[in-house]
Amino acid sequence: MRPEDLRITAAELAELEAYGERAAAYFERDFAASDGADLPPLVELRRVRYGRARLERDAVEAVGAARRDGASWHKIGLALGTTAEAARRRYRPSTAA
Repeated sequence: MRPEDLRITAAELAELEAYGERAAAYFERDFAASDGADLPPLVELRRVRYGRARLERDAVEAVGAARRDGASWHKIGLALGTTAEAARRRYRPSTAA
């Protein structure tokens, strides 16, 4: 689900985003210095999950910037190590109302 799919006000969205950033900063601060070797396995899995979510947010932003800059889906797919169709399906903005 993307922020534009939610039925919340701009102020609520800003508050939610701020909370997410605070939570991410907390976990990044606590776990970033670790390579995971000294963490219990379930904590390590959570660390990996948060890292993956952060990378996905970065990818969404980068794909959006690339599209606004005129990059084709083919070039975006190559940069991501996938096909144009896979990149388009995953990162194309939804047209659903």
